[in-house]
Amino acid sequence: MSITIELLDSMLAPSPGNPAEAHYRTIPLDSRVRELTTLLTQLHGENAANAGRCMLAAVLLRREVETLAGKQQLTGLAPSSAVSLMGEIANPLMTLFLQNEVTQSRRQIGHIIAELSSSLSLVSVEDGKEWMKTVLNHIRPGCGNMDPMTFQLLGDIADRSPLTLWSVGSAEVFSSLFSGSMEHIQRCT
Repeated sequence: MSITIELLDSMLAPSPGNPAEAHYRTIPLDSRVRELTTLLTQLHGENAANAGRCMLAAVLLRREVETLAGKQQLTGLAPSSAVSLMGEIANPLMTLFLQNEVTQSRRQIGHIIAELSSSLSLVSVEDGKEWMKTVLNHIRPGCGNMDPMTFQLLGDIADRSPLTLWSVGSAEVFSSLFSGSMEHIQRCT
């Protein structure tokens, strides 16, 4: 049992009884997270025919990442396993966000990153803080270049993980995030 392009296609064109969704639910949570991440990396740079698949994979992955913050009885994963799994997908998602130029899929990947920030912070405060530092370091150039999707991601993170963002974000950190934007605005005025 695995998540394939064919399964995504079946989920996009539901049939009576929704057998594709039933099949999807039989796949273990950790496998769903890994396989959806892999599919996103495969589909993101390809043709427009994959836009629906990419969007579905992103929405499903966001839901699964949110589930990882749940209790072990619900997830079937020990907290340490959930943290490890979130760490495993974190860098590939950040890379996708930074490389992706398709606005809609980039926005969805940003939503996953924001959810990952929230879920990781709920399961492990220290790991959540380390991840937040990593995200802020990666998005600094986008903030400096006034990239709207980067600002959207920062806003989503602030909505989903305000305490973690605030705990790692000193005035110096936020100043460095916005210094390039401020310089750009000053040049324009």
